[in-house]
Amino acid sequence: MAVKLLAPTDPKRMLHGSTSDDVLTASTTGSGAHQVHLYADDGDDVINMNLKTTFSGGGIKHGFHVFGGKGADEFRFNNINGITGTVVSRIDDFDATRDSIYIGGQLLDLRNPSAIVGWKVAIVEFAMSSSLGAHESQQWLRIVTPAGQALIALEGARLDPGSSTGEEKHFIPIGTAMPAIFKEVPYQDPINFIPYDVFPKASHRYVNHGLGSDGGDTFWGTDFDDLYDGHRGADHIKGGAGNDTLYGYFGNDTINGGNGHDVIEGGKGRDLIYGGEGRDTIAGGTDQDVIYGGNGDDRIYGGSESDTLYGNEGSDYIDTGTGNDQVWGGDGRDTVLGGRGNDYLRGEKGNDAIQGGEGNDTLVGGLGSDTLNGDVGQDVFIYYSPAESPRLLAERDRIVNFQSGVDKINIFSMDADRDRVGLQAFNFNEGVAGPNSVWLVKSGSDVIVFADVDGDAVADFSVQLVNALTITVSDFVL
Repeated sequence: MAVKLLAPTDPKRMLHGSTSDDVLTASTTGSGAHQVHLYADDGDDVINMNLKTTFSGGGIKHGFHVFGGKGADEFRFNNINGITGTVVSRIDDFDATRDSIYIGGQLLDLRNPSAIVGWKVAIVEFAMSSSLGAHESQQWLRIVTPAGQALIALEGARLDPGSSTGEEKHFIPIGTAMPAIFKEVPYQDPINFIPYDVFPKASHRYVNHGLGSDGGDTFWGTDFDDLYDGHRGADHIKGGAGNDTLYGYFGNDTINGGNGHDVIEGGKGRDLIYGGEGRDTIAGGTDQDVIYGGNGDDRIYGGSESDTLYGNEGSDYIDTGTGNDQVWGGDGRDTVLGGRGNDYLRGEKGNDAIQGGEGNDTLVGGLGSDTLNGDVGQDVFIYYSPAESPRLLAERDRIVNFQSGVDKINIFSMDADRDRVGLQAFNFNEGVAGPNSVWLVKSGSDVIVFADVDGDAVADFSVQLVNALTITVSDFVL
């Protein structure tokens, strides 16, 4: 067991534990203008926090910022009597299922905090109103002494980054009116809010703000390469400007990679994931996820359930996995793999390659010269406009593995006569060109489907069926 003491004159005001069981001891110092940071790291640790009884000046003073890390930790608050004013501290990763809090040597029962003898102790909630600024609601431990109070955040605290200048904060300064904002509440499993910026250095490859607890956690990234693990609960995780690694794990998580080339995994639960800028690798995991790749050439993996996937900008690689999935490729030259299930796969803009895989799939190439492969199953290839596959060879789509009598080419939503009011159906002319009609032309082992939409019997639309055999009117939805 390592025993570590932070000297009151230490200018860094920071103490780290080790991978073993540690005892960390520190006191608040100076005027209370700065927090004392304690990181216990791994092991079952004891963290002794001696609150200075008197600070120079009045108002709200900083106490401790504590991160217990892995293991069952004891957070001990001492020297409470005689506090004047308000001293604010926080425990970033408190987990009531494993950790414990002592107040003046007395074990705190979170279900009955008033049982502590000598001070008025309560669990309170701080919810910032819109008139005072943006803030996440938080649970706090409040210890009232004859001349002041200690406020200890049991969930990480910070103002909305849009209203902050980078300094860690707990409250907008509202003077003596602040205590009126608190209301006593029963303790609930934490919803942690990890600070937007926790003193990273340029030499750090990862700034790990810690494992989330069993509650819903909120993580804000830095300009460096961050590593976040939301663990259980419905987490909100946002990376920063670096190349981040973000894990939601259990729960219905919301994850945003931000800038940089990120690796994101949703894990179990119905996750909402935004890749953001950069070349991201995103895996939804189990359950029904919604994923937006964002800008950049992304790699997106849907997982084992029915997912909704958007490539957005860039040339993306999208693998739906199993389940009945829906995909919109977005801009760029996308590669879309349907996998198992009855999928809806849409390339949108760009020269895309779309493969349905197993199941009865719907493939929509969209704009660009696309290559469509329904693979096995009863697949449907839908076209809404001649612009999606024009008549010129370099611009038209190619359909491979088309199964006559099994698959369908659906042009029902394409108007056969754009000069007439309403949606007109096509005639089928077999091998003869005709106005407002569909006809077929054999080209080697391929069949080219042509269609006219303006009545001049000249093709406005075409699609090439590679290695096709006999194609009949029954292969179309006209």
